[in-house]
Amino acid sequence: MMITIALVMILIPGLISVRILWHNKPIAKTDYKYIVSDYLMCTFLIMLLVYGIMFATYTNRTVSFSIHTLAISHIFSARFVFMYSVSALVSAIVLPLVIIGISNLYLYRINPSAHSHHQKSSRLTLAIVLGCVIVFIGVFIALNIINNNRSDDVQEANFAYSEPIINDETEVAPIEVSEREYESSVEYDYETINLLVYDMLAQLERQTQIDEMLLAELNSGIHTFDDPFVILNPYGMSPLTALALFSSSEPMNISIYVHGRNEHTGVYFTFDGFNTKHEIPILGLYPNKLNTVILTGRTFDEEERTVILEIQTNPLPRRLAGDIFHTNLLQPENYQVGFNFTWDKKTAFDVNGEYRWFYNDFRLSQVALHDYNGHMIFKISEHEPRLGPPQRVIGEDTLIFEVNKLGRIFNVWHTPYGHCHDLADIYGGNLILLGHYGEATEDFIYELDINTGEVVNRLDLKRILQRTRAVVPNFNPLNWFHHNSVEYRDGSIIISGRFQHAVVKLSWPEGEIEWILSDHTGWHPMFHQYLLTPVGDGFEWFYGQHTPVFLPDSDDNPDTIDIMLLDNGFGRFYTDRELQRAIALNEAIEPENFSRMVHYRINTRERTVEQIWEWGREWGSLLFAESRSSVQFLENGNRLGVFDITTHGIHTTVSTLFFEVDILGNTVWEALATEVSDRGVFRSYRGARLPLYTAAANYIRIGQATGVFIPDHLLP
Repeated sequence: MMITIALVMILIPGLISVRILWHNKPIAKTDYKYIVSDYLMCTFLIMLLVYGIMFATYTNRTVSFSIHTLAISHIFSARFVFMYSVSALVSAIVLPLVIIGISNLYLYRINPSAHSHHQKSSRLTLAIVLGCVIVFIGVFIALNIINNNRSDDVQEANFAYSEPIINDETEVAPIEVSEREYESSVEYDYETINLLVYDMLAQLERQTQIDEMLLAELNSGIHTFDDPFVILNPYGMSPLTALALFSSSEPMNISIYVHGRNEHTGVYFTFDGFNTKHEIPILGLYPNKLNTVILTGRTFDEEERTVILEIQTNPLPRRLAGDIFHTNLLQPENYQVGFNFTWDKKTAFDVNGEYRWFYNDFRLSQVALHDYNGHMIFKISEHEPRLGPPQRVIGEDTLIFEVNKLGRIFNVWHTPYGHCHDLADIYGGNLILLGHYGEATEDFIYELDINTGEVVNRLDLKRILQRTRAVVPNFNPLNWFHHNSVEYRDGSIIISGRFQHAVVKLSWPEGEIEWILSDHTGWHPMFHQYLLTPVGDGFEWFYGQHTPVFLPDSDDNPDTIDIMLLDNGFGRFYTDRELQRAIALNEAIEPENFSRMVHYRINTRERTVEQIWEWGREWGSLLFAESRSSVQFLENGNRLGVFDITTHGIHTTVSTLFFEVDILGNTVWEALATEVSDRGVFRSYRGARLPLYTAAANYIRIGQATGVFIPDHLLP
């Protein structure tokens, strides 16, 4: 199709030009120089124009345009020059013919009796091309103005910033990475990572400027409890939040209440201690609404005062405005209080399906840790590693960062091993991440020291588990394990290998196998000693699972461990060779598949596993979530299941179902998430019920330097 279009673009103007040039009279010898000059002039100017357009496109890929994105080191990288030189060359061949043809056709129409129009045509052609250049310059300037004010996808804070400049006072902690046998083979994508680094540093510079302004307001002494300084979306990244700053003449303890539409949607929190300077985050505002917020202050003498604030918010950005939530609260008294956080788009919606928080950067990947000491950890990278020869999956340059719900960033770490699906923290300290290294992908685990940015422990699952076990359709040895979850407890981790239908417990960081919870099919005899034996009635294995999590002890037996997971059912019948043979011979059809939440109890002394509870089988294929999805054990004992449902038809669509159920399997609350586009796609890799306010809300730490752990060779 593209070749046809290109030929038409070349032939039509060419034929028009020939028709004009040879109209009534053979072409004169003097006309050739005008034809050549027309073509060369157009070629030169069109190449400049195309380079300019590509330059504008390339530099505007980042969310916040800054001078750092203009660095020669990545604008004129080898890949940029090669890709866009081809585009410019093709355009330079085709577009001059179009312009010459149009200009000659125009002159021919206004003066059909003329035998040669080339002198006039040259001037007209030049005017057309220069006009295009002028238009491009205007569009380029407009794009920069728009980017400096942010698009609706990334709204700016509601006061002006100056252009970011890297300050010498910014704390940058370069790291010396240990264990060179790993690092020596890591290849950096400098073009991609530089874009990430430049944009992150620009955002941190803006954050520094914002902090300076906020501290000036707080220390001015003019803002009181009765008349606080209130700023909506202070850091420009969390539009449904605000910050109130004020001083009080005597120490006060502050409580906040954000009005909701009913008893389940109001937000209440009491801050710690008695203070005279107050930094009060306001969370859970409704979009496009005049929100009512009540602050209550109490003194040591139990004197109580209140002030009512009214805060107007903006409409939701385009990426969220089309989302649709159908909700049904069946047992209001049993609903676990909290908000429903999603992973793909970093959002939180309430029991009625209304957004009450979101992080306004939609470039972030699905990976998230929504409760890290009351903060969140997100990941950003420009691409994912590719599979298949001749590519070699060495790693993936990635930035991960710690941020609070106001959008203030506390730490930024770089890793060359990438980051996929999940991460865990070691009791609020170091991070354990799932990544990539070597000839395969998604089978590498490593620990990041949060205080230095160094990778202190590494585990390559290829060296521990059986990578040749093919138990899924279309088994790919380059993605043989596909780890999608990690949990840490007491010196061990449990990991989930989706393409092995296995949950494995390993000592950390040694990597010694403690047990393997998996269908026994296909395991080499040397691994049989680690396989758990099923016992009890109604036991069934899981397949293509997600999010195995530890549960609280419920039987007072120190030898048992309770875990719960989301059994997707992917490949459930693939290992039944007799059934697959019958299906191939048209003697049977594949049974209806299903997904479920399931609770297992593992006896580590007896090496057995028992199925305790399940929910979802009764829905059959209506609730079959082939991939993604999650399960969570709630504080009140209920379970939250999140099912990403793919519906195949003329067009494939994805919707997400949320279910809160009690121990008896009764539905407490349910929600169906879709959106308004033609395919109605709504994805949430996971979901979790969490509070908006945590203890971290007591410590906003305005003015605290951000920890930046990025190697020197990646810094500007």
